[in-house]
Formats: sequence, C-alpha cells, structure tokens
Amino acid sequence: MEAEQKPKKRFYFGWWIVVVGFLIMALSFAPSQSLPGLFVKPLAEEFGVSRTVSASVQSTVTLSLMLASLFVGRIINRFSIKWVVAAALALLAVCNFIIASSSSFALMYVAGVGRGIAVTFGTTLPAANLINNWFGAKMRGRVWGVTAVGSGVGAMVLTPIVGALMDNFGWRSAFIFFGILSVAMIPLVILTYVRHPGDKGFEQIGRPDPTPGGLRPDDTGISMRTAVRSKVWWLVLPAAFLLAGSTQIWNMNGAAYLTDLGYNIVFVSFLITLCSIGLTVGKVAQGAISDRFGTRTGMLAGTGLCVVGYLLVLLAGNQVFAYISMVLLGFGLGAPTVMTPLVVRDLFGNKNFGTLSGLAQAAGACGAGTLSLLGAYTYDVTGSYTISWVMACVFGISTVALVFIAYRLRHTLTRRQTDSEETTALPGKEKSRLAR
Repeated sequence: MEAEQKPKKRFYFGWWIVVVGFLIMALSFAPSQSLPGLFVKPLAEEFGVSRTVSASVQSTVTLSLMLASLFVGRIINRFSIKWVVAAALALLAVCNFIIASSSSFALMYVAGVGRGIAVTFGTTLPAANLINNWFGAKMRGRVWGVTAVGSGVGAMVLTPIVGALMDNFGWRSAFIFFGILSVAMIPLVILTYVRHPGDKGFEQIGRPDPTPGGLRPDDTGISMRTAVRSKVWWLVLPAAFLLAGSTQIWNMNGAAYLTDLGYNIVFVSFLITLCSIGLTVGKVAQGAISDRFGTRTGMLAGTGLCVVGYLLVLLAGNQVFAYISMVLLGFGLGAPTVMTPLVVRDLFGNKNFGTLSGLAQAAGACGAGTLSLLGAYTYDVTGSYTISWVMACVFGISTVALVFIAYRLRHTLTRRQTDSEETTALPGKEKSRLAR
C-alpha cells in the first residue's frame, strides 16, 4: 500500500485577523486617538476659542468612549463581532464627514460622541478579544504588540499626509480623508473577523498546554463577581485612568507645544513622525518584553521611558533634546493600548476578559479625556505647558506603583475565587448556616 500523504499545512487564519487589526489600528484608531493634537491650534484659531475649548472636542470623544466601554464586552460577546465592528467603522466614517462640514462646535461635540462610540466598538477591544481567542499565552503578548503597533505606523505615515492636506486644503480635508479610510476597512473586517479558531476548523496556537481536541480557547480565570470585589481590581482601574491620561496629555497638546517653541509645521510634522516611529517600536517591544520577562517588566519599561521623555521634552527648544524626547515619548505612548489588556488578562485570566478589558478601557478613556483637557487648561492659565509635562510624569510613576501593588496582591484573587467556589458547591442549608 502506498503511504498516505500528509495533508498540507494550512495558513493559520488568525494571522489575517492580525493583519486587518493592524490596518484598523493604523487607519481608524490612529486618526481618532493619535492625531487630534494636530487640530487643536487650527480649530482654536478658526473659531476664536481657547485651546481648552478646542481640545474639549477630543475629550468628548474619549469620554463617550469611556461610557461605551462599559458595554462593549457584553455586546461583542452577544452579537456577531464582525458586524458590530463593521457598523462601528461606518459610524466613524459618518462622524468624520460631519466634522468636516461642521460650522459650529455643538455639531462637533455630537459627532465626537459618535466617534467615541465607534472607536470603542470598532478598534482596540474587538481586536484584543479576537487575538485572545486565536493566540495562546506563549505568543499573545507579541501578537497583540504587533497588532497594536498599527496605530504607531498609522500616525507615522498619516502625519505628513495630514500636514500636507491641512497646508493645501485646510483641516476639514483631513477629516474627509479619515472617513474614506474607515469605509475602506469594512469589507476586510467582514471577510476576516471570525470569533474562534474552531469556527474555521483551526486550533488555537501558542498554548502552553493544549487540550487534545479542543478547538476553542480555555475559559479559565477569575469570576466577574470575585474580580470586581477585589482590591486588585480597584488598583487596576485607577492605574488605567492615570496611564491613559499621562499619554493623552502629549497626544492632545504636543503639536501645539512644539509650534509654540517656534518650529514650523514641516519640522513639527517630522518630530511627530519621529515620535510615531518610537511608538511603533515601543508597542512591539512592550509585547515582547511582557512575553519574555513578564507584564510588570513591560509596563515598567514603557512607562519609565515615557516619563524620561516628558522630562527631556522640557528641553525640546534644543533640537537634539527634541529628537531624543520624541523617540522616548513614542516608546511609552503605546502603553495604554498594549499593556492595559495584558495586565487585565494576566491578573484575571480569560474567563471575563472582554468585559473586564472594556471596564479598564472605560477608566482609561476617562483619564484620557479629563487629564488631557487639564493639560490644555494649564496652558490657558499659565501660558506654558511645563506643569502639564510634570503632571504627566507624576501620573506615569503612580501608574507603575499601582500595577506593582496589584501584582503583589494577586494571590488574594485565587483565594477569594476558591472560597467562592467552595461556598457555591455547599448544599443550601449549609450555605445558610455559614452565612449566619
């Protein structure tokens, strides 16, 4: 008898999810979260308002993102994830077109609410949820880091394009461009966003101890009840708040600060691109460091370099320090996107990852919206961004401290979970007796 030929190994479908997730982060997330700082000064000048008011448009986006994040986990778990993301991208495109044609801040605020909802349901969390399903613990951090780095690549590529559009056609043309990019992503999402490997006949790759015959990722982890009642959770939430706030202060105010130093728009675009290169490298590096040395080390590396970058940006009037500070800042600016989901998964497991990640992102969005606005307000009051950069340093250091304390207390999660399971397993009369 002829020996049976081994079937050809199929290309792992999960890699298509990574590619499309990368593109969404580059072409939809980056314009919404990484580039708004380019518009603070032009909007303030055209409408004759303060920079705080101008920055408040983006704060509307982040605050609505916060509220939407409270529900995104449940929604994407209940409904088809690809259709949820497709609808979100369509909404994002419509809102960008509305801003492009807006003649008042009131309409911009309304569109900002829509953009926040769209970014929540269309970018980071759905991609993180899918990668959590398709890739195991051995490679999840690196894969998510590669996906998330799309926002850095997007910012790097789009910044000079947006600068040219604004210089030649005005800031409104940039939002038309953003809308077109979001529409272009919809067909790719419909073709590739599949929830589980088993739905395509694959097994999850990168699992330390794969379960024979198991097509779906394991459902281990801390219960929702145990998680939200733990001290660890109430350390993670303020950490997410401060981390996102510390980075968004720069995203929202950095471009205006550099122009205030006397640099022209061409050189500012170059510096922002340099920062985006640092962001690109930093996201991949933080994921890889987390896989090899642990999530705490990844958090320390990213946030620590960001703090150093903020200190050096105080000296950015000197071009040498401007170059160095942009690279270091960029390395750490991706920490909220990369590290927050990894911390949540590391501490609480897969069982309620979608919901807990959504809540953590809500806290981060709240921090991004309020603290970035505080950065603009300090400029309006003092005429300088110095206090803003110092505050960002304090927020970053506080984040690392909170995360390290949370890890020190992680053993209490397992104990609470075990106690809860044992109580649930007791007969009704016995539980009543213990309760008394």
